[in-house]
Order: sequence, then structure tokens, then C-alpha cells
Amino acid sequence: MKTNITLIVVLLAFSGAIAHAQSESSPRVTGQEKAVGAQVQINQIDTSQFPKVSIFATVLKDGEPVPGLSAGDFRVREDEVDQEPLTVTPKLTPLSVVLTMDTSGSMKKRLADAQSAAKSFLETLQPQDKAQVIRFARDVKTIQPLSADRAPAEAAIDATTARGDTALFDALYTSVESLRDVPGRKAIVLLSDGVDDDGTGKLLSKKTVTDVLTLARQVNVPIYAIGLGTELDELALKKVASETGALYLNAVEPSELKRLYDSIGKQLAGQYTIGYSSNLPADGAEHRVQLRYSEITSTKSYVVLGAFKTPPAITAASTVQADTVADTTISDKNPSTDPNSPVALNLGEVVKGRLGDSEKTGKYHYWLLDLPPGKYKFVLDLKRADEKDSNIGGSLHMMTPEGKEGQKIGNMNKLDHRHRSVFRIETTEPIKGVLRYANDFTISDYHLGVLRESDQLSGLFFVKPPAVAPIKLGAPVTTPVLDGTDTQKRDVYYAITLPAADYNVSVEFRRVDRKDSNVGGFVSALSEDGDHKTDQVVRVNTIGSAANGAAKLSLADEAKVIFRARADFAKETAMFSVENWTE
Repeated sequence: MKTNITLIVVLLAFSGAIAHAQSESSPRVTGQEKAVGAQVQINQIDTSQFPKVSIFATVLKDGEPVPGLSAGDFRVREDEVDQEPLTVTPKLTPLSVVLTMDTSGSMKKRLADAQSAAKSFLETLQPQDKAQVIRFARDVKTIQPLSADRAPAEAAIDATTARGDTALFDALYTSVESLRDVPGRKAIVLLSDGVDDDGTGKLLSKKTVTDVLTLARQVNVPIYAIGLGTELDELALKKVASETGALYLNAVEPSELKRLYDSIGKQLAGQYTIGYSSNLPADGAEHRVQLRYSEITSTKSYVVLGAFKTPPAITAASTVQADTVADTTISDKNPSTDPNSPVALNLGEVVKGRLGDSEKTGKYHYWLLDLPPGKYKFVLDLKRADEKDSNIGGSLHMMTPEGKEGQKIGNMNKLDHRHRSVFRIETTEPIKGVLRYANDFTISDYHLGVLRESDQLSGLFFVKPPAVAPIKLGAPVTTPVLDGTDTQKRDVYYAITLPAADYNVSVEFRRVDRKDSNVGGFVSALSEDGDHKTDQVVRVNTIGSAANGAAKLSLADEAKVIFRARADFAKETAMFSVENWTE
């Protein structure tokens, strides 16, 4: 049965600066002389410490941030109720920003200006801020992971070359996804000079602008968009920027890029952090926040993360025995680095290999496919050689007879030390030709299998699959001691088959040493074949000896769901439960 797992769990963010036409004026809002001609924009709402709510906002006049405002200059209404007292934090928290650069063929004569402008943007960041660089053309690749070190980011920007078509929406989706697990202030700065196009006038990306906006609301990240030239999808760029709490800027000539990048940098550096304590319940409902400065108002909505239902009492939990699974048989074939001499990869076979960053080393692995028409799944298991939690990924492409990159089978780009992705293909034509695997980021070991869609996988990974314990609906379980500092001891897996319905997933993490310090982790949902596409259902993170939260999981069809509970910090136990959802 086809499984479709849908999550309703994270921040919904809808924004747009609007002129406030009401005749009433608030006695709290001062500084009227500064407000003439100003704009206010809620960029992001942080509810990770709910009921404490933090608004990251910009106030601009003539395109420049307005400095020196205090709590008395703002008015905040939540669901039409004034919120007091307000605080304005003088020092910003660190920023995590993704520079997403169009390196398609049309950028060839403009790339030098784009590179210079992007590097200039890095200079606007504070020392504690982190930057990541993603380039996109026909494919999408993170060429510098998130880091506070500017030198490798600048080197990655300098190393970009322009060629190929434009997978704009896939690039934006990947950029947003890369910030899913990143807390605090964050932003994406996009540069593009074209439209999403495969060279024949058709959409190249597998994702759409709607997919991008849906994920951006969940991750709660503003996307600043810079459009270069006149032959571009300006409507889509404006929509992405305005609906995520950011701005769209246009540069007719490449020489204007530095000014626009610097302007965005100044805006982010000039953000205000406006805080208040909400009186609303953490009920999973959408709440509307209005930020008013003088007669100008910006609006954005949020849903509290990880606090929809009260978890069951810890005393009601029990432990369960996990079922172990043997390794899958792995072929002893050696991969080929020569596209003219690929090694056969047969249906149902699992092969292995090791590669560094293919773009830097120029080394790829080539496998020969000969498959009849049908439905297939390409299963890619990847593990970083250093076993660090950082960027991990790679891509699978069919090669054309001319030796060029052809049909994309799938791409992995995650933050983990070990990860599985499953890419599904349905074709009415035979699949014959050379399959290329390109590895990203760092030295990684991979296992790759091509199976029929109906084939069952025996474990969550081909090699050393984790044990999975069965659980029952409404019966809380307590995990063994998890160690957030050890990648081998921080995860535990549970399985349950659920009919199509809504469910309440709850978790409580407790530090073993009972100290008041960082405590928390997350629960993610996997499909039966181990695909991690649903990522986090609920995350909790606080200072104390315990942290709990819950969220709603919606299933469109009956499904066997694998839940992964992970501790983030010290040695912790977790109480975990799945129950029927009640309004």
C-alpha cells in the first residue's frame, strides 16, 4: 500500500508589510519623527522557548535600518490582544545564513560580479555568525557547509563556474531544508538571473514554488531574493520573498549586485529582537502577530513547535524488547571511476564504495544499468568516514551517450553522520545506460541498491541496521539511556502500524545526572523502508533537568511508521508515546 506521511508540526509563517490605515493611535508608540516614510517587516518569529516569543524584525527608512528604537516605539498584538511588557534586546543572537547562487550558463558573463558581491556580503556578518554556500545550475550542491570561518566560504564562492540550466526551486528547497534543524536567527539570500528551465522551456526542478513556501513556513526562515537582469521569473522571486518575511531586490546590471548584497547584510545586522510572554495556550493553533511601528504594521503567524498536547505521566511508561536485523548481503564488486568502463549493477543487488567530495577531487563512480520498464527504488545509504554530525550527501544521475549529466535519479543533502534516502522511479521505457554517483562534502562510505518498488527491505540500513522495538498505540515506553555525545548511542527506534488518522506524538527527555543544564532531543518519523523524508515530528530543547513536548502526525493511508528518538546533549532517557489525536 502506498504510504503518505504528512506532518503538522512546526511554525507557520505568513508575512507582509502593510500600511496601517486605522485612525486610532497607540500611546505606547513613540518616535513619530523617525517613522515618516519608514517600513516595518517581521522577518521571523521564534517560539522555541514558548511562552516566551521573540520577533526578529527590521525597520527601514530609505532602504536603511532605523537605529535606536526601544520597546516604547513598538506595539505588538497577538490574536488582536495587546502584549505587554515588551522587551527590545540590544544584542542580536548569532545569525545562520545561506548564500544560494545561480551558476547556470546565463551567469557566465556576470559571475565575477556575483562572486565579488557575495564575498562582500560575508564582510557584513558578525564574527559569531555562520554562512553556508549553495550553488545551483542543472543540479544543486552545498559547496561550503555552515561555518563561522569566512576563508573557506570565500574560496567556495571563487571556485564557482557557470554552466547548465536552472533548477531554481530545487535550489531554494534544498537551502530551506538545510536550515531545518538550525535554531535561532536565520536567513537565505538568493541570487538568480533566470527562470526554472530545463533548456526546452519546461520546469527543471522536481519541487515547485508552493513546495518551497510550505517548507519555508515550517522552517520559519525569510528568503531574500535578488533578481539579476530582465529575463527572470520576477513574479516567483517576489512571491517567495514577500511570503517569507523578506524583500525582493532587482539589479538590472551586475555592477549593482554589491550594493544590494550589502543592503541585505545591513538589514540583517540591524534587526530588532522584540520579546514578550504569550498568554495563549500551546494548543497547536495558528496565532496572528501584528507588529506596529507608528502607523505601519507587519503581520506574521505562528504555531508553537512541540507543545501541542501534554505528554502522559512518566510513571506510566514501560520498556520493550527491540528486534535485531541481520546485515544485507553486499556485492564484492569494485566500483569503476571510468565512465567508459562502468561495472554492472543488477536488479536486487547492493554494491558499496567510498569517495571524497567529487566536485573537488574530480572522481565519480559509474555503474551500468539494464532494467525493463517498471517501478523501482534506488536506495542510498551514506555514512561519513569521520562519523561527525555535519553535511552529508550525494547524487545519482544517468549519463547521456555523449557522457554528459542526464536524468537525475535523486539527491541527498542532510545534516547527520549516517543517512538513508530512497528515490523512486516509474518508467514506461527501459533504463539502460551508465549511472553516476557523485559524493558531496567529505569522505563517505556508501551502499547502493536498485530494487523493485514492491521489494521489502530487511532493515533501516543495509549494514549494521539498528534494532527496532514494537510499540502499541496509547502505551508509553521508556528508552534505554541515550548518550547525545556519542553517535553510536544516542538513537533508539520504535515501530507501529497505524491506520489513516491523526495522532499525538509525545516525548519527554530527562538528564540522568538530574542537573539543570541543556536537555532535549527530537523524534522523527521514517517510512517502513527507512527513508528519513519526514524528519522531525517534535523537537524539545531547554535548560533544566527535563524537557517535554508533543506534536500532531497525520497519515493519509495506513502505514507502518518507524519512529527515531534521539538525545541531543548528555546522557538522557526519553519517555515516548503515540496516541489518538483528540481536539
